[in-house]
Amino acid sequence: MSQKRTILCTLLIGGAAYFFAEWSGSPALVKRLAILCGGNFMEGGFIQAMTFAVFFAAWFTISQVLGVIKAQKKAILEPFLPNGKVLYEQDLEAIRSTIINQKRKQEQPIVLFTMLEGVLTKFLLDGSTQHALSVTHELSSIESGRFEANQNLLRYLIWAIPSLGFIGTVYGIAAALAIADSDDISLITQTLGIAFDTTLVSLILSAIVMYRFHRLQEQTELLMIEVLP
Repeated sequence: MSQKRTILCTLLIGGAAYFFAEWSGSPALVKRLAILCGGNFMEGGFIQAMTFAVFFAAWFTISQVLGVIKAQKKAILEPFLPNGKVLYEQDLEAIRSTIINQKRKQEQPIVLFTMLEGVLTKFLLDGSTQHALSVTHELSSIESGRFEANQNLLRYLIWAIPSLGFIGTVYGIAAALAIADSDDISLITQTLGIAFDTTLVSLILSAIVMYRFHRLQEQTELLMIEVLP
């Protein structure tokens, strides 16, 4: 679903930028902003289009992960363990069955359900509190590592945004040097503009997505504090 949204948003931005850049009736400021966003697609604007595509991919990936974290926090509010009651073996078995049923209803793995099921299963098998606690620590390490691994692609996308800007800068400067011996100053200026436009766009988009990424990391750490020992 996020891939379709990424393609759609990129096409909308690119199409609108190309339209306003080529439309002779556009005011100068609108036309400049359109070129900045990749309206001159055939003359270097494809780099901005790639930057926007990576930006939207990172944006929607963050939104998906935030949705997962929201579902994880909602699960914490489930009243599995009764307050003020001594629990016997049959009570623990009933709680374990309830947790398993809840897991089947979820679209993604819930950390709390995994932790409780593992601890209760181990305790019901050998009755050892110490062994149950050891399972808790093992599952904590596994779940923390899983959350980190799921964000590896996102980190790459965020890194790729300014990298594309630097690639555009090198491309623009190299193209300008290739025509430096010509007398067409306007063409040289336009080519150098590609170099600075790609850098400016990538830095702005990088700053926006980095803010959301740091918010995501904050929510992830808070979730780990609430669920894992």
